[in-house]
Amino acid sequence: MAAAACSSPKSRIYSEAEIGKTSTITIRSESGQRTVQVMEGASLHTGVTADVAAFAKKQIPLPVPMDLEVFELAKKELVSFAQTNFDKGLLEKLTANILPITFPMLVAQLKNCIVQFNQKIGKTSYEAAYVVPETSREWVTQLALKYGITPPRVLHAGRPDPNNSSETVAILDECSFSGSNITGCIRDLTQIFGRISQDHKLVLESLPSVKPTIRNIYVLMPFISSTAKKSLNAWSDFLKENGNINMTVITGSISIPSADSLLDEEEFERFEELYDPDTGAYALAFSEWKTPDDVSIPTQLLEGGYNGKFTSIPFHSRDVFVPYHS
Repeated sequence: MAAAACSSPKSRIYSEAEIGKTSTITIRSESGQRTVQVMEGASLHTGVTADVAAFAKKQIPLPVPMDLEVFELAKKELVSFAQTNFDKGLLEKLTANILPITFPMLVAQLKNCIVQFNQKIGKTSYEAAYVVPETSREWVTQLALKYGITPPRVLHAGRPDPNNSSETVAILDECSFSGSNITGCIRDLTQIFGRISQDHKLVLESLPSVKPTIRNIYVLMPFISSTAKKSLNAWSDFLKENGNINMTVITGSISIPSADSLLDEEEFERFEELYDPDTGAYALAFSEWKTPDDVSIPTQLLEGGYNGKFTSIPFHSRDVFVPYHS
């Protein structure tokens, strides 16, 4: 396919039918002024603290919709680069399974997670941890409150205060490709019980005059790869055995494809030859709001590369608008 076939992405906005009512604002970004959509936050009037109510009410910026037609053209162009029939089959399998995650997809899967969480939590008081400003966890927690999650008792902008902790903590995020980010959060969170030594053995040494109380961790992750799920399952087993801590992972119904589970042995060897991925960087997905790093998906594949050639339009723009960065 000729390179000219991949035109510049079209500009569009989400419709009300896709995500509900929105408005637009103009912001300044590195690439100049940009018009983006925003939605109003949730109005929580009773049964929550003033801090939680104020957080929930904040305006929520939305990502810029991607042009999926251009993505389809880029996939065909990449396959056309193949120099052997084997490579053509490999590229066809990879491109057929790359998952572009749109914001409406996130909303649908987040609602799925919220229903599961609300059923499990019942009327139990819990804390939403790691609501750090300008991170995806803050943004997803805002969205979850907008779409009906049972409000938390406390929102923590960092590690929970051991002097003011409940037995149940929830961590919300949008996607986990390799699992390194979310397991790092869980590792930090468990330090409330003491510390983790260099060999990652949890040592239950209470902080001075503080009795650890947290016994349940919920991780809400609308999109997750099999690699990340294995990592979280390992942590769940470890915390249960070493700290009597129950960790429940709640995910959506759509999994992020992984090259290591998709490809047979010969195909995977060729995949590694072509893309030299970091260990665990096997996810085949990207989203409208974030460019995955090279520990999630091979950069060359994300940019539409094969043996030094690149598609005229990459699969994922580096100029993506990140809605949780000011």
